[in-house]
Amino acid sequence: MLRPVLTLFLALATPLPALAQWQGVGRWGSEQSFRFVAPGTWMVLQQGDSVQITAEGDNHTGRIELRCTRDAPAGQLRLSRYYGDGLGLSDSEPVRFAIDGQSFERTLRYRPADRDWVASDLLDTAWLDAFAWGTRLELLNAAGERITAYRLNGSGAARAALQRTCGI
Repeated sequence: MLRPVLTLFLALATPLPALAQWQGVGRWGSEQSFRFVAPGTWMVLQQGDSVQITAEGDNHTGRIELRCTRDAPAGQLRLSRYYGDGLGLSDSEPVRFAIDGQSFERTLRYRPADRDWVASDLLDTAWLDAFAWGTRLELLNAAGERITAYRLNGSGAARAALQRTCGI
């Protein structure tokens, strides 16, 4: 009983939406003024001492959001809007990020209330450098099957925003 009340409280207590954010599949901006963004185009949302970069996967399959703050530079990754069966629904889901031949192992945690997967303390210099210079990022499950893939359009500018804000 406490969990639904807490969820409702958190939903009502969160700040109003930012001026620019994802409004729907391929739409970035405000409800009144948006533009269509191709999958794999990395968008940057700067808010004070935090930054969020995000893109949609091929064919709008899955959205990755990376965010960090000055106080938590290792950041958080959130994978949402993924409806395939390539990921499990457990507290510990091993995945591999393959960026132009480089491989990075990470663990995602499923959040059933939000229907998304998250990883904390994910961002490091090697991962971000590969991200900034790469052309394609593939997300693979523990069996090596592709979950989704992202072009890395604008990833250098997104990496620079993380550097300026979070120091990584």
